[in-house]
Amino acid sequence: MVIVPFALSVVGFGLFAFIAEDVVSRQPTELMRRVDRTVQQGAQWMRGRAGVRVGAAILSHVMGEGLGILVPLGAAWLYTTDRRREAGVLVAGIVSAWALSGVLKLAFAVPRPHAGATRYAITGYGFPSGHTLVATVASGLVAWLAGRGLRSGTRGILWTGAVVLVALTAVARVILQAHWLSDVAGGLSVGVLWLGLIMLMVDRGPHAHTGGRSAQAG
Repeated sequence: MVIVPFALSVVGFGLFAFIAEDVVSRQPTELMRRVDRTVQQGAQWMRGRAGVRVGAAILSHVMGEGLGILVPLGAAWLYTTDRRREAGVLVAGIVSAWALSGVLKLAFAVPRPHAGATRYAITGYGFPSGHTLVATVASGLVAWLAGRGLRSGTRGILWTGAVVLVALTAVARVILQAHWLSDVAGGLSVGVLWLGLIMLMVDRGPHAHTGGRSAQAG
């Protein structure tokens, strides 16, 4: 069934085009720029709350370098349960998401809120947020692959968990002053777009309708 992934791709592209237009113009009067400044003021207040900054940092690490451990474990589990194609989809999807975020950062070259001197230019760029983009793709792929062949209620729980995790990751990055709101919104929209394209390619690929649970539409 291609309706859902197609819709994700279209919505993701539309949102990213809207956000990128404001970001590229770099005019302080643009809607996203005004919202960015307002949200950063709220984030500054949040950083002063006990435990908030620590919690945001922990989540940021888990959804950053932590994925370097969690993704291979998930892929290994899929591989050992005779779902080798899905293991490849998970790894390829997340690796390609990281690569895409890097290319887009260099293309837009938008400084982070706390931009300063960095060893590599890309580390000073924040649009779109790589953490949010990869978290969207990773969480979405896990929910989709794990839910294939399961009841709709179980799939709903998996997707709800994915949405909550992505939202918390985005909030954490803003609280830590690593990104503007437009950065995480851009990362989310590109992540949704990329997730939809991956799902479309997998479901319409040459092996989409063969081989056990991996053949069932999610």
